[in-house]
Amino acid sequence: ATQAYFFALVLSEIRPARREQLLSEARDIATNRELAGVHYASDSRAGRQLAEDVVALLRRDKRWWEQVNKARAEWPEDQSP
Repeated sequence: ATQAYFFALVLSEIRPARREQLLSEARDIATNRELAGVHYASDSRAGRQLAEDVVALLRRDKRWWEQVNKARAEWPEDQSP
C-alpha cells in the first residue's frame, strides 16, 4: 500500500491532471491486498499516510523540485500514457 500510494503521489506531481486516477489505482491495489489477506484496512490507511508524509518531506527540498521539473519536461501532459 505504501509503495502504491507513494508512486501515485510522485507521478501526480509530474502529471497533476491524472492525480485522481493514480490515487484511485493505488486505492485499488491497497484494497486488493486486503482482499488477499495480506493487509488489514489499517495497513492501507497507514501506508497512505506514510506515503503522504514522505512526499511532504521531499517537497521541502529544492532538489526534489529540480527532478520533478526535469521529469515534467521529459513527459509533457499532452503525451501518453
